Amino acid sequence: MDTIISSINRKILIIDDQVDVLNSLKRILGKEEKDEIEDILGDFFENDKKKSVEIEEKYEVSIADRGEEGFELVKKSQNENLPYAVVFIDMRMPGWDGLKTAKKIREIDKDIEIVIMTAYSDKSRADILKTLESHDKLLYLKKPFDIEEIKQMALSLTLKWSLSKELVEKYEVISNSKKGLEKVINSIDKIERIKPPALKTILDGILKQILSILELKSGMIIFYDNGENYFENKIETDLEKFSDIDIEVLKIKAEKEKNIFISGEFLVIPLKNRGKLIAMGIIYKDNKLDFNEEHFKLFEIFISHAINLLKNSELYTKLEKINKELKDKNEELKKAYELNKKFLVISSHELRTPITLINGYAEMLEIELDSNSTKNTVSKLKKSVERLTRIVNSMLEVFAVSNEGKEIIIEKSEVTIEELFESLKILVEEFLEKRSQKLILIKDGEIPSAITDKKKLLYFALVNIMMNAIKFSPDGAKIEFIAKFNKNTQKIEVSIKDYGVGIEQTYVNEIFKPFFTIVNEQFHHSGVYEYKASGIGMGLTIAKNIIELMGEKIWCTSKLESGTEIIFTLSAKK
Repeated sequence: MDTIISSINRKILIIDDQVDVLNSLKRILGKEEKDEIEDILGDFFENDKKKSVEIEEKYEVSIADRGEEGFELVKKSQNENLPYAVVFIDMRMPGWDGLKTAKKIREIDKDIEIVIMTAYSDKSRADILKTLESHDKLLYLKKPFDIEEIKQMALSLTLKWSLSKELVEKYEVISNSKKGLEKVINSIDKIERIKPPALKTILDGILKQILSILELKSGMIIFYDNGENYFENKIETDLEKFSDIDIEVLKIKAEKEKNIFISGEFLVIPLKNRGKLIAMGIIYKDNKLDFNEEHFKLFEIFISHAINLLKNSELYTKLEKINKELKDKNEELKKAYELNKKFLVISSHELRTPITLINGYAEMLEIELDSNSTKNTVSKLKKSVERLTRIVNSMLEVFAVSNEGKEIIIEKSEVTIEELFESLKILVEEFLEKRSQKLILIKDGEIPSAITDKKKLLYFALVNIMMNAIKFSPDGAKIEFIAKFNKNTQKIEVSIKDYGVGIEQTYVNEIFKPFFTIVNEQFHHSGVYEYKASGIGMGLTIAKNIIELMGEKIWCTSKLESGTEIIFTLSAKK
């Protein structure tokens, strides 16, 4: 007898409560261990010529004397992926009868061929058909049975099971290829909405799908920007298949070709935009495949959609750049709004305080014109006006020393560290005395003279830094004026260091920004030199603008409750 099945499942299970029946059937159908038959009969699908061999009627037989035991054997075979092809079940058994056993087995194995063996008419055919599914896999065998009948039934049913299984498997291969093609097309249809960061990953998946359909293993996609390779997707089992020389030669050909072409062992897919090569797909033929019309259609689909994808990717990149610029501008506007709000809170308080005093002193002046305290009242009135003037001037000065102030040209002059120290000390001496503080000069080695064309502005910057140190240092504290010469940079590094309240590390980079204060605006209180008194937050901003206007650098180090040090550089005389 001939067959076109590549392999036959010879596993048979017999379930019967009579031991002699079990043994008889096992002898009829079973085979000796030494008498193994070849399982491979021929590969029908991979060879044009069908192979045939003589079927030998020997089977791998398992036996069980209870329905429950038989069910467990079937369950185990399913778990081990070694299913039975046929099961012979006696109808009358203790425990589970034949019908219940068959029903339970069918629930876990939809493919097994079931043969009901009985000598009685306990169950009608209608009852059996109603209970069991897959009627095409159900037969009856009347006891007593004929040996030839048993053999023929076993042969037919094992062949039927094996043929059905192989056809299903081959259908799945064909179906999967079709699904694979559909998946590729669907993926490419959707890919045009993919953002550039995912481009490489998605194209990698598509390349794998194409290779899977073609039953090949090696391929790659190279993307070009202005003729240069800027990234590649590569799937290969042998790195030597795609040498740099091969790729360069194929690239030269691809630049000239408009359509898909074959070059030696490679199939090449040029991807062009306005005649310019933007990508190149390469598939290694592996000497196994002759490409047909359907394959070329698949490649054309891939090409057209890949080009659209690359175009959309470029547009997305440009759009993303514009969105980022708009986002940055929006953040700047938010910061400006917050800065403006903070300015209004602080400046309104700073302006309101002296104005209130002016108004109060003016009322007192009217009442006390002829009194002995008139002169004192007028003096206080003048000081309040001066204070208000200083606030307004500070706000104007911050703009006067901004980048626009570079137009101011002053003659260059020398100044020593000692001169800077003494001049600064005179300017702030009154405030140091009121706070019982001391300003100390510390020189680290010999310090050359500094040279600057903005000497007056430099003093103004020093005063602003110094007043900040005075206000945020406790009474009786020392403030250090430190200078050292950096031979590597040829710069003099000057710093004003206090041992006051300091600031948190979070705010160190904020200290030079306009209107910055270390206290909450709600608890803001005014003052020129008083402990923790806040101004309008312009002092260090002015100092920074002046130092940078001089072409120098300024920075800050600080530690909460340990103090702050403002450091800046000056050019040394050569």
